Amino acid sequence: MTDTAPIISYARSAFLSLTALFIFTLTNYQIDSPSVIYSRPEVALLSNEVTQGDMGVIELKGAANGKTPEGEIFGTKLRFFTAAGSYIALTAAGMEETSGTHMMTIHGIEEHALYYPVKVAAKEFDSTILNVKRRMAFPGKKERARIKRENELVASAIEDRLKKIGKAPAWDGPFIMPVTDKITDTFGSWRVMNKKKEYRHNGLDIRAKNGARVVAANSGEVVLTGDFYLTGKTVIVDHGMGVFTTYAHLSRISADIGEKVERGQLVGRAGATGRATGPHLHWGARLEYNFINPESIVTESEAFFKHISDKR
Repeated sequence: MTDTAPIISYARSAFLSLTALFIFTLTNYQIDSPSVIYSRPEVALLSNEVTQGDMGVIELKGAANGKTPEGEIFGTKLRFFTAAGSYIALTAAGMEETSGTHMMTIHGIEEHALYYPVKVAAKEFDSTILNVKRRMAFPGKKERARIKRENELVASAIEDRLKKIGKAPAWDGPFIMPVTDKITDTFGSWRVMNKKKEYRHNGLDIRAKNGARVVAANSGEVVLTGDFYLTGKTVIVDHGMGVFTTYAHLSRISADIGEKVERGQLVGRAGATGRATGPHLHWGARLEYNFINPESIVTESEAFFKHISDKR
């Protein structure tokens, strides 16, 4: 039903499709001396695989040396925080990440790095055909310069927040849909605009009447608002631990930069500003520099918090 090419260059595409708790049960191993046996910490990935474009939740148990672990996967740093007696980290397989087995590296638990396999499952993405005004599909020199400035503004705001990232998320409960209506275009779909231009959709389009309430998907802090060429009136919220959500094509912005918002709080009204074919909400989500499927944040955070509750 709409457009939305990214207004920023921050790249690639909470919480993974959790149908069952899949646990990598890891065997004991020896180092240095045969007489000294070490038990490797247990890593649980809240599914048996990470799908392209989705987030994953990593649970690390048995790392009781008092030091917060560190790690990397998909070329991105893992940021661990504590929940229900375990270390938790979020990860994301970008929509163009190679399918197959990838290695996750964990540091800070033992003197040497530990390695764990994570499988990335391929996904078949939809295709969408759009028709918009020519000046929106093919911006002129002046408009391209404006888009570049706006991209830099957003990237700078995100980068500043990542430099100040804390040790705990701002959310305390599952994410919710910012509007409750039909999804009209899915995350990661291939878009052909005016029969020529093809690109990837980096968010989720949800049908909404002009002026409909748009609420924050979870608690956090508003890091940027503005009226941009491509996404129109836009609000970006930082939820902590590198998780950001974007609300675009608004007819009205109802939150200020620096404002702390709660889950379900009004942040704007739906509209058709920027490059859009009609009233709707473009809802975007990202983990640091990875665009991720916003729909999975809702379904999988519900499952994640149920898992945490069951442990208590």
